[in-house]
Amino acid sequence: MKNLAFLLSLLISGLLFSQGNSVVVNGKTNVNTFKCTHDKFNQASNNYSFKKDQLPYLQLEVNHFDCKNRIMTQDLRKTLKADHFPTMYVRFLSFQKVSEKQYTATIEVKLTGKIRNYTTSFYPVNNTLVGREYVRFSDFGLKAPTKMGGMIVVEDQLNLILTLNHL
Repeated sequence: MKNLAFLLSLLISGLLFSQGNSVVVNGKTNVNTFKCTHDKFNQASNNYSFKKDQLPYLQLEVNHFDCKNRIMTQDLRKTLKADHFPTMYVRFLSFQKVSEKQYTATIEVKLTGKIRNYTTSFYPVNNTLVGREYVRFSDFGLKAPTKMGGMIVVEDQLNLILTLNHL
C-alpha cells in the first residue's frame, strides 16, 4: 500500500511537471503544508542523459525557488542562507536500471557548503524520470524555521521531488 501511494504521488508530480524539469520541495508545519518549486534550470537541449559519462549535474539558484506565497518563499530562502550560499547543487554520481519501470541513482546534494549523498529511486512518467528523496534541514546544519514566537514550527524533514526530461 505504501508503494502504491508513493507511485501515485510520483505520477501526479510527473503529470504536473511533465512539460519540463523541476525540483519540488514539500514540507509541513504544525498547522499546514507547503510546496516550493524550482523550474528555472535547463540543459541546452532541455533533456538530460543518464549515460555513465553524461550524468546530470544541476545547479539551482536558491532565489529561484517559489512557494507561491511571498512570505514562505522569503523564509525558505533565508533558511537556506541564499545570501551566503546562492546555489544548491544536485549531482548524479550513478544511475542504474533496476527494472523496466524503476531506476536507482546515487545523488549528491550540496547545500550551504555541506554535501550529503542519497540513494534514490526514479520512475519513468510521461517522458520524464521522477524521483523522490526525504532530506532534513539538519542534514545541512540548518535549523527548521519557526514563526510567531514558536507557535508555527516547520518540520525538519522535507520531501524533495526531482522531475527530469530524459533523452
